[in-house]
Amino acid sequence: MFRTGSMRNIYSPNVVTARELAIDQVAAEVGRDPLELRLSTLRDARSVAVLEKVAEAGSWGREMPAGTAQGLGFHSEYKGRAACLIEIDCRPETVSRTVPTAAYAYTGPRVTRAIYAVDVGLTINPRGLEAQMLGGMMDGIANCLSFSLHLVDGAFAEDSWEHAYYTRQWNVPFETQVFILDSSSQPGGAGEFGVAASMAATANAYARATGSMPTSFPINHGMPLAESIVPPGTIPQSPTDGLGRR
Repeated sequence: MFRTGSMRNIYSPNVVTARELAIDQVAAEVGRDPLELRLSTLRDARSVAVLEKVAEAGSWGREMPAGTAQGLGFHSEYKGRAACLIEIDCRPETVSRTVPTAAYAYTGPRVTRAIYAVDVGLTINPRGLEAQMLGGMMDGIANCLSFSLHLVDGAFAEDSWEHAYYTRQWNVPFETQVFILDSSSQPGGAGEFGVAASMAATANAYARATGSMPTSFPINHGMPLAESIVPPGTIPQSPTDGLGRR
């Protein structure tokens, strides 16, 4: 079940996450490595290049402690190609950590490393593209783990971004990398391109770390967020009537 929200890249994260989870399930069923299976089905060099780049940079398949894992996600849209490798920590000491000095803090599983490779053709502004992908990764992580609305007594409890559980500083990966691969003279779109592959990679990493495939997003929706952290809605009435009169 995917709850929709007012986030960038409206439909792609849901569709791509469902597809990428299914690919990992197929890989497990037939005894193939998820990276190898993806590479065997991709039909163009640009797709292969972004996936191979994140796998190489993230040392895909390396041994990791129990309760932690890597996950992959791939996406093709806006005339471009993108891939993401996520590492997540789902160990009890991480999930149950506290952030005592932060208002409305949430914890739960934490993405510790995020690597992104993107090919949008001719890149006009590399630093701007990198920033767009970093922001998109934070969206993807939030969509997978925490960002949603909660209905309390017939009204939404969240009344601002302060109270919505977007990726906060204490949940941002310790390490992020964005690789820009130029492949053609035709530029493509990039504004929302960082979201779908990162949400999918986070979901796959969570599934591998916990041994349980998530079927409802965000994963933290029913955890303490809904019961103990969310404040009652307090949106004040607008001080104007929309025509400039007080």
